[in-house]
Amino acid sequence: MKKLLIISLLLLNFDGLAQLITPPPTGAEPVLRFGQIPGGPLPCGTVAKKSLRPIPKTDLARMAQPKGVLPYCIKVYLTVFANDNGTFRASTDADQVRQFNAMVEMYRPHSICFVLMGIRQINNSDLNDQDKSEESELEPYLIPGMLNVFTHAVTRNGGNLLGGFAYDIPNTGAYASLWGGNISGATDNVTMAHEVGHVLGLLHTFERHPGDPFHDKESVERNPNASCWDCDTDGDYICDTPADPDQDDENGGQYLVANTTLPSAGCVYTGNRRDECDVLYTPATNNFMSYGRFECLNAVTVGQGTRMRYYLANESDFSAILAPEFVTTPVLGPVIRTVGEFDEVARDVLTIGEIQPYLVQQTAQVQMQSKRIVLKPGVHFSPGAGGRVQVVVNPNCN
Repeated sequence: MKKLLIISLLLLNFDGLAQLITPPPTGAEPVLRFGQIPGGPLPCGTVAKKSLRPIPKTDLARMAQPKGVLPYCIKVYLTVFANDNGTFRASTDADQVRQFNAMVEMYRPHSICFVLMGIRQINNSDLNDQDKSEESELEPYLIPGMLNVFTHAVTRNGGNLLGGFAYDIPNTGAYASLWGGNISGATDNVTMAHEVGHVLGLLHTFERHPGDPFHDKESVERNPNASCWDCDTDGDYICDTPADPDQDDENGGQYLVANTTLPSAGCVYTGNRRDECDVLYTPATNNFMSYGRFECLNAVTVGQGTRMRYYLANESDFSAILAPEFVTTPVLGPVIRTVGEFDEVARDVLTIGEIQPYLVQQTAQVQMQSKRIVLKPGVHFSPGAGGRVQVVVNPNCN
């Protein structure tokens, strides 16, 4: 009898890839986190490990976004930790997908798109409470060729509880850790986008590197002929992001969120803080690399998009996480998948079985993702018990 063929035509539906468990309460102690920081001005936890330097203008000019430019397509895998016995899961799949989809829309205008390769649950009590100093403990759980986004029940730096960290700016290892409380927050659609921004080279809009004497807060002035102009050498090095008043707090703070109206009143900045040249700040209240109100954060500037594309194009370690534009497989000889998990992914067109046969049998689990998928006569899917083929149309790179 012909074996059962299982092919799922999906639009980012990952139900069943990981168990849905309601996240636990985080306890009574106050949590200090990105965007909502009661009790003191602490950063999200992401700080560049090396001295910061601006990208040369000529290099950035080459990354300017021409009309109709093809996007960089980043392969993403989401990992949610739980305790050893499966309890205290840091986040539900539904909240993971909500954050992911919000990130997709925020990056779309900047020719950066994403393909969600999967969600998994890892039972590990130690990693469910992640200290920034324990970065190396994540190495066994990194999926090669992916931007790995981890969610923990607790993220901390020593005694300070944080909303997440990307470990470096940029983090060419392509991973970040998020606090499950933010990911599950009803008003938070931005924590994943924020930390991924750090991974791809974005600084906070109020950035001041604590260990770099050549890097300081930037002035409001945007006239390059004025004496106070320094936006290309200080702050976030990007002149189309307005100077941020949070840089006048030690390591950033919550002045911006405290002086921004609710979305119902337009997310208007109402503060009166002045920069070192005695000029009033006029910050962007929607920039998701700031510490503004969660409900208001939904965008970055053209300059920030250019900076991320620069790193994607020039950091060789990032090449592994990018999906090719076109993929045709197999080429050199027949491929027979019988055991294990396999991913076939392209940004625009994935062609299977045109040159050589491509077979899926026994317990092999194969996932195919692209904007367009072409199955040629050389394809034969006959998975057995425990086997699966998923053909997933990715809508994110249009």
